[in-house]
Amino acid sequence: MEVHGFPIYNPAGELIEMIEYSIDITKRKEAERKLAHLATHDVLTGLPNRALFNICLELEMVHASRNKQKIAVMLLDLDRFKQVNDTLGHGVGDRLLQAVAGILQKQTRKSDTIARLGGDEFLVLLPEVDDGEAVEGVACNLLAALTRPIHLEDREVQIKASLGFALFPDDGKDGETLIRLADTAMYQAKASGGGIFRMYAEREGTEGHKTLVPLPPIP
Repeated sequence: MEVHGFPIYNPAGELIEMIEYSIDITKRKEAERKLAHLATHDVLTGLPNRALFNICLELEMVHASRNKQKIAVMLLDLDRFKQVNDTLGHGVGDRLLQAVAGILQKQTRKSDTIARLGGDEFLVLLPEVDDGEAVEGVACNLLAALTRPIHLEDREVQIKASLGFALFPDDGKDGETLIRLADTAMYQAKASGGGIFRMYAEREGTEGHKTLVPLPPIP
């Protein structure tokens, strides 16, 4: 409620009465909350968007720097998602993206941040990781979870994904660089056939580690 006052003056300009009235602003406040949520979250999946992910990433990098910790940035892209849209329709594609968002949330910690980058790409922020090997374990779990049949109302869909990740501060010391390097590693995974992950490892002069995840074809 908003309370307002309306003054009443006599001809001499003296205040003789103050009339108070209230306005219910519940709907306006609700609309403001919705607008604020839309500015920081993806409409389709309800996940944080790129803008909110960047904020979370900056905060985690500050925390990691102070405590001499590592964090990981993952970029995950669904393989053959266009085929799903073309053969099953965009409605099924949208429901698939929503299901994938739910799977990613279930497979990660509460302290992790999952965001939809756009299209069929997702970002995952893992704070307080020990090393690349620990991140590889998370990557394996995510890819394995996505190979399980996904039930969408009257049909069952099977997919696979390509995933790349980079470490802070080993690979990059700013958010833009970490996301770019994770994207580079992801495309290396996709170029190798998809369904695998790659760790950005240019500093070692290697292509990065990869793990194969078997996948049956989309029916």
